[in-house]
Amino acid sequence: MLLAPAAHAISNSTEAANGTYLFTAKVTMDGRACSGALIDPRWIITAASCFPDNPQGGTPAKPATATIGRTNLTSTTGHVTTIAALVRRPDRDLMLARLDAAVTDVPPLTLSTTAAASGEALRVAGYGRTTTEWVPDLLHTGTFRANASTATTVALTGDNGTDTCKGDAGGPAFREVGGRAELVAISSTTWQHGCLAVSETRQGSTEARTDDLKAWIQQQVIDQQAMVLTATATTKHTVNLTWKPNAGQSYAKYRVYGATTAEVPLTPATLLGSPTTPKFTHTGPLGPRQTWYYRVVPVTAAGQDGPVTTVASATTKPVPVSDFTADGRDDIAAAYYYDDEDTGLLQWNATQNAPGLSTFNSQWRSGAGNWNGPNCRWLSGDFNGDSRSDAAAFCGYPELNQTKLFVWYATPTGLGEPEEKWDSGEGQFIADQAHWVAGDFNGDGRTDLAAAYGYAGSTTSLFTWYATANGFGPPTETWASGDGQFNEKQSRLFAGDFNGDGRTDIGAAYDYSGSSSAIFTWTATTTGLGAREQKWASAPGAFDASRARWLSGDFNGDGRSDIAAAFDQDHDHAVTTLLVWDATATGFSNQAERWNSGTGSFDARQAQWTVGDFDGDGRSDLAAFYSYPNTHGAIHMWHGTTTGFDTKTVPWEGTVDELTASKAHLL
Repeated sequence: MLLAPAAHAISNSTEAANGTYLFTAKVTMDGRACSGALIDPRWIITAASCFPDNPQGGTPAKPATATIGRTNLTSTTGHVTTIAALVRRPDRDLMLARLDAAVTDVPPLTLSTTAAASGEALRVAGYGRTTTEWVPDLLHTGTFRANASTATTVALTGDNGTDTCKGDAGGPAFREVGGRAELVAISSTTWQHGCLAVSETRQGSTEARTDDLKAWIQQQVIDQQAMVLTATATTKHTVNLTWKPNAGQSYAKYRVYGATTAEVPLTPATLLGSPTTPKFTHTGPLGPRQTWYYRVVPVTAAGQDGPVTTVASATTKPVPVSDFTADGRDDIAAAYYYDDEDTGLLQWNATQNAPGLSTFNSQWRSGAGNWNGPNCRWLSGDFNGDSRSDAAAFCGYPELNQTKLFVWYATPTGLGEPEEKWDSGEGQFIADQAHWVAGDFNGDGRTDLAAAYGYAGSTTSLFTWYATANGFGPPTETWASGDGQFNEKQSRLFAGDFNGDGRTDIGAAYDYSGSSSAIFTWTATTTGLGAREQKWASAPGAFDASRARWLSGDFNGDGRSDIAAAFDQDHDHAVTTLLVWDATATGFSNQAERWNSGTGSFDARQAQWTVGDFDGDGRSDLAAFYSYPNTHGAIHMWHGTTTGFDTKTVPWEGTVDELTASKAHLL
């Protein structure tokens, strides 16, 4: 550690040589300035009188900073860091101040355990007033002699009539031994003899002793060590926070702060909660793939703030679409219709390595005469919030005008048996008059179900079945078109989080006569659905929505669901295109062609489509179960990229007559 040559005084002082006494700190707060000294990478020592609004310590009542490692304050060397917490020594004018960021490239000032002897020479450093300057930019030092001492103070008299001045309070008084400095005391009160605009003839400074406080200071540093905060995102649009107090620490509660920026200001606006145990779950709903940053402030039983944790962050995950194995990759499942009212559920598990899918396995089989699969509408989602996707079916009984909802809950070993979760009753709900979608419409981490139900006279209502821990609530009408305003038969329903707020919205492609189409959305709210909004319309006669299979997913990974259409461009020549409407902050872009099969390569009428993040990269992918006439079936896949889709792959291909798409319905 470099030491400067002797200076005559703080008043009438000479300047410290550049790069010396770098442990000295300038403490600045609202309308006040003091001095201090770095004694630990995260701590400075200063005078309690510098913080009159914090007589008991705690979080600074007014914003305060410490400048360290900067002999010349006009330079850019060293560090300027926020003071995060204060610890008061009650029996003397002394305060410990914990820094928000550690200073690791400035050696701290050593703590002495030997009191200043009478007549011993000590050096005092500070950024206070001098004989000629009100607010100097340079660090000044001076030599003093120790006089009488008490249990908590030591009196100093400057050589050649010098004295400490206003702004030097908290500055270090140290002995220089063998080229190193040892802290003995800090500046407290002074007559300010010789300071600018002071006419006082009396001389002398009183310092607060530190030589008897080494053990106390070290204990405060240990007690105030910041806890390690861990943030972990769950699949339920929530983030779990955990932390562990250090040995010897005891706190009555914790203030948890969170923000979408890394600074995480400790303000009422960012306060998320005040748990009494060292854990907290940030619910929201939070948007999918949204990064949140957190800090925690512990609070003692006396109401004193402890050290603020470092920042921890987590990026939220979407609710799984078809991840039956809970491995972070969506799988593919299909209801398969065998002969004689025999229905099965088949599953292809996504794999990390090529080809990307396992061979299919049978998860459930009804047996002949037990299940009329074509009368059911099949969906998937995490209905009970356990991070595994489940299967569901709304099954119609046409002769009774009745519909029932069945759920197959996923377990670690596969799908369970079907459980009836809702019965419309006879004459109450005709399945053929509904289009169905699944999504987390209220953002609680469980997948809900919704249907657009068509009445006579081009009248439609949207109904929602909100998922619970073990089933579904009764259907709730969340939107009504009004008489003659919306024909369910002319719409193709889909669902996605179009605005990235963590709640699934509903969309519909609407087919007007004359090959004109529009896209409508209903934004999910905390209480239901918002009004229908038109987000896109084709030119007259330019687009026939009925020739497309409509899907939604976050194909580019920006946190908002986009819209895709597998479009039957020319079925006479087996030409299919993939069109995408990218979600924006205000709606959707115009459609863009992201794939073209070419002539004779892909007949859209022979495919069943689904969407999911099959490779677990955070972007939605498309898959099609394609039936080759009179031969076999295969699964084609298009992986989402930031700009479109990569080259089509075929991760599974069956043998001749093994499975056909016409008998399957992808969930």
